[in-house]
Amino acid sequence: MTGSGIGYQFLMGSDIERNGMFMEMLDTSGACVAEVFYSDITHRMVVTLGRPGLPIEAVQELLSRARLKLPPFRKPEAATPAGEPSPAKP
Repeated sequence: MTGSGIGYQFLMGSDIERNGMFMEMLDTSGACVAEVFYSDITHRMVVTLGRPGLPIEAVQELLSRARLKLPPFRKPEAATPAGEPSPAKP
């Protein structure tokens, strides 16, 4: 995703120390400039912006990706291991 001529990459991972999952937005040097973190303890998502002046389109992309990939918003199909059938939909 490119915003204002600056490319961004998105990285998702698990954080054992903070007990949750994160989605980071990285700039072209690989530095984290924004993060969405889902806490398994509080069951809440929080956003941290690490740099002023980030393009709103880039932040919106980060939020959209986090809602799709991080719990509790992650769809059950996304969590189904390969080769296993998806849960039946009502």
